[in-house]
Amino acid sequence: MSKVRLVVVLVILALVAVGCAKTAENVLENAIEKQLEDEGGGDVNVDLNEDGGSVSIETDEGSVEFGDTEIPADFLLPIPNYEEVGGVITTTGEFASTQVILSFDPDDFDEVAALYEDFFNDQGWEVSRTESSGEGVRFVSITGSSDELAASVFITYSDGDDVASLTAQYGNN
Repeated sequence: MSKVRLVVVLVILALVAVGCAKTAENVLENAIEKQLEDEGGGDVNVDLNEDGGSVSIETDEGSVEFGDTEIPADFLLPIPNYEEVGGVITTTGEFASTQVILSFDPDDFDEVAALYEDFFNDQGWEVSRTESSGEGVRFVSITGSSDELAASVFITYSDGDDVASLTAQYGNN
C-alpha cells in the first residue's frame, strides 16, 4: 500500500473512532435523560462534557452541574490559597447552591478556619463552629446563615497527608 493510501486509511479510521465515541456519548446521554424523565416526569437534558470530566442536567425546575474544576467567578465565599480543586457542584432553581471542594497546605489549617469564621461574622450572619480532633484527624465545621442564605465549610486534615481538604458551600435558605 502506498504511503498516501496508508495516511488516508489512518485518517478515515481516526474519524470513525471519533464519530463512534461521540455516538456512544449521545447514547449514554439519551439513556440517562430517559431514565430521569421516567422517574421524575418532565423534560430532562443531560450533557456529558467531551473530556468526561463534568456533567450537567437541566430540568423544568432547575439544573445541576458537577465535575467541573473551575471555581465560578461569582462564588460568594472567600477562597484561600489552594493546591488543587477537587470539584465544583452548582444547582439552580428553588434550592440553588454552589459547592467547591479543594485541597490546601495543612500548615494553613487554622488560618483557613479563621478566614471563614471572620467572613461569616463580618456578614452579620449567625455563626456556629464545631471542632473535633483525635487519632491523627482534625475536623472543623463552620456554618453561617442569614435570612436569605446558608453557608458551611468543612475543613479536614489527617496526619501524614500532604494536603488538607476544604468543602465550602452556600445556597438559598
